[in-house]
Amino acid sequence: MAKSKRQLRPRLTEKDSPVTVRSVMGRTFKNLSIESKIKEYKIIKNWEAAVGSIIAARTEPGRLKDSVLYVKVSSPSWVTELLYQKEEIISRLNRELGEKRIEDIIFKQGNISKEEVEEILEKVPERDLTKEEIKLIEEETSSIKDDALREKISKARARSMKVKN
Repeated sequence: MAKSKRQLRPRLTEKDSPVTVRSVMGRTFKNLSIESKIKEYKIIKNWEAAVGSIIAARTEPGRLKDSVLYVKVSSPSWVTELLYQKEEIISRLNRELGEKRIEDIIFKQGNISKEEVEEILEKVPERDLTKEEIKLIEEETSSIKDDALREKISKARARSMKVKN
């Protein structure tokens, strides 16, 4: 006895139903741990926008593991400074990423390329100091007896004021 066309087709189960390419790629990325690499790339890509060029010049975001971002920092003093700003940096990064992906940041001192730092700092816009700011720097450094040291501190203070505002 011949079977009708309807009887020849196997029944489709929910498992056999069509799926989107996006859902397949999402599962594949997750299984291959590519998803975390994509997140790391997004963090690196958005790092300067989230932290600003001054901090970006002295830091290098690294791996992201279990919502913890590991960041290499150029010096111990910058590690300390960034610890004070940690919550704000996390907030800005998550905003840049469009999701609450980062819950903590671990800052560790490491080597950052000096050429890269100088290249980024050259892009930072500067402004001229006002007469009041110049006078303030002179007042702040007037008690330093060593001329060379006073000059270096004055220059560093002026540079800081030029890019801060």
